[in-house]
Amino acid sequence: TAYTDMLASWADVPYGAQDIPVSLADYEAADLGLTEEMIGEETALCWRTGLGAVTFKVNVPEKGLYNIGVRYAQLDSASGQIERGVMVNGAYPYAGCEAFLLNKQFQDAEYPFRTNEYGNEIRPHQNGVLTAQEALLMERSAMQAEPMLFLFEAGENTITLTGVKGSVAILGLTLKAPVSVPSYEEYIAQYTGEKAATATLTVEAENILHRSTKSIQNLTFQNPSVTPLEAGKKLLNAIGGASWDAAQDYVEWTVSVPETGLYFLGFNYSQSYNMALTSFRTLTIDGAVPFKEFEAVGFPFKSDWGCFVPGGENPYLVYLTAGAHTLRLSVTNAPYADAWNRLKAVVDEMKALDLYITEIIGSDSDVYRIWKLEKYIPTIAEDLSRMVSELEGVHAMLGEVIGTEKNLGT
Repeated sequence: TAYTDMLASWADVPYGAQDIPVSLADYEAADLGLTEEMIGEETALCWRTGLGAVTFKVNVPEKGLYNIGVRYAQLDSASGQIERGVMVNGAYPYAGCEAFLLNKQFQDAEYPFRTNEYGNEIRPHQNGVLTAQEALLMERSAMQAEPMLFLFEAGENTITLTGVKGSVAILGLTLKAPVSVPSYEEYIAQYTGEKAATATLTVEAENILHRSTKSIQNLTFQNPSVTPLEAGKKLLNAIGGASWDAAQDYVEWTVSVPETGLYFLGFNYSQSYNMALTSFRTLTIDGAVPFKEFEAVGFPFKSDWGCFVPGGENPYLVYLTAGAHTLRLSVTNAPYADAWNRLKAVVDEMKALDLYITEIIGSDSDVYRIWKLEKYIPTIAEDLSRMVSELEGVHAMLGEVIGTEKNLGT
């Protein structure tokens, strides 16, 4: 069952009202070498294979919809991913629950970067961050902007984590009461009367706090719009590009704010990799999306470098207190979800029609024989016409998502 279909069937089910911690003390493990070890000062269930399953019990006071929060730690600095499936009361609730991503976290070994004998900067070693981190389960391909919902009945329920790939230490599970993300209008209304900050802050993109995978590369651009720049030397002055495109991959930075106030954000970027398309990122500050418009910030196709300010001529303002804050950009495909689902439905229909035609004419077609397919498939003409209309509709939807139909093709 598709997630969207399950959401429709749960339309009358209320959101859970409070967070419910899941006890890890009482569990049932099958076909895995689960060990209890200390991660920092916490007891963790260390699961060093991508095999087996472990089941926990949780009591829920009232039937409701919850997000699932996982507190976990990676057990190595290898580049492989961590994936686990989730079953509720012995079954996968909907398609996609077979594999959820638990992002790893890596930190540069040094910054500023080391240089070689020619003065060129050397890409730093990536150290795995082996301390605990927390995440809400998201749709694996990032086609949903918000954390996934799960239905729990009143009384005792079970949550089963199933092995997919990678080793992981589980430090905690929580049924999280879903939080509604406000619109920008609702968000900014909370800060009426707050002053605009006078400080301008610049953070070099290559000076990161963490990245979710070693695959996201530091890059060198000999371009006057990119800093730092030094003639005759290759400096690592950017990050991402074609290496930062996988669903849920993120980069995060620490921003030291000198004064409390309202700020707007600007990004010096180039996006010449997705021809004619917009690349989207979810923007979180201190682990939360401040408002809906930041669930999917679009970076339009742009072959050269230039400044992009979310909100354009009326930039979105964010309220920041003085001190350190963490800003994260994560890959999301949510704006393309409706077009993707519609396209997939048309392609599935085309495949079914192709198979039916093959059953009629055989796999080795006779080029000298003319088939009157309408005799065997009376609705073929209107079926094909409907598919064409659907494909045109997908084309129009993509145009709306990226803001233009230019260069989308015909």
